[in-house]
Amino acid sequence: MLTGITFATQTFAIATRIYLGEIQVPFTVTIDRLFYVVGGAQNGNIRMGLFRDNGDDPSGGVLVVESASVAQGVVNQQQVVAVADTLLTPGRYWVALQTDDGAATFMRYFDGTGATARLYTRGGAYGPFENPCPAAALDSVLICCGARVKSV
Repeated sequence: MLTGITFATQTFAIATRIYLGEIQVPFTVTIDRLFYVVGGAQNGNIRMGLFRDNGDDPSGGVLVVESASVAQGVVNQQQVVAVADTLLTPGRYWVALQTDDGAATFMRYFDGTGATARLYTRGGAYGPFENPCPAAALDSVLICCGARVKSV
């Protein structure tokens, strides 16, 4: 049972804000999907990406893979987004989530520290992710996100 953690819907507020959530990969795997949980409102389209860690931070990390633009899924349910088959070696990675509609939402959790949450606001419009990852600020919003393992 999780204690001391609060789950809630998070609004992007502006379409150019990108949230990054940390995942750990313990051994070499191939992934073919990224996922997150849609919040209490469904709006617009989303894109997902995956950055390599760059010393306990996504800033400057290489873009490993990204999705096409897809319509945001059903409220309060996991949305699984296809990406190209991608080989990941052990280590830390950062799932990136963006929208073209500032009213779009995702599920987030707050553990009181915010130590592994990051976000940045892009200086352009919705579209492909920058490579490498721009400077990302610490944030208290942790995305409920991950990657689907296709094979080990």
